[in-house]
Amino acid sequence: MLFEWRKLGRTGITLFEVRYWNDAFASLIGRGKEKVKVRFDPRNLSKIWVQVDNGPMIEARYRNLSHPEISLWESRRARKEWKEWKEKHGGRIHEKALFDMVDAQRRLAEAARQKTKAARLGKERDARLPKAQKQRDPSREMFAIDTGNPDLPTYPIDEFDDPNRKN
Repeated sequence: MLFEWRKLGRTGITLFEVRYWNDAFASLIGRGKEKVKVRFDPRNLSKIWVQVDNGPMIEARYRNLSHPEISLWESRRARKEWKEWKEKHGGRIHEKALFDMVDAQRRLAEAARQKTKAARLGKERDARLPKAQKQRDPSREMFAIDTGNPDLPTYPIDEFDDPNRKN
């Protein structure tokens, strides 16, 4: 696992703008001024492992447990966006803003994923179904017959009321 050196303060450990805490830190605060080794999984920053004075590893979680799991990549992307925003507005990123930006990134990615899926399914559906043929509209094919033209052929007419007719 990857690691960073961080100082253990009275509010816990801050790593990538996120605060972590474990009750075991309470007895370690102020014992030494040197930094501790903090190990983390870049795929999931919801928990870290802290090693103090070559002792056992202490697992620490977010101080605010309501935050979702994020990856190091998502955290870096959100901090980069914040940096661009900061140049215009100023200020340092805080934890809530970081997680709000990650949430916005996830919603944007999900919307794009849904749009792509709908387009792909529509294209497959159109390829599978036969092309819709235009329905015949008899009213557009009907036209008036000019009975005043003697050059048009005439056809014999059956008489249905003829008594000599055989059924």
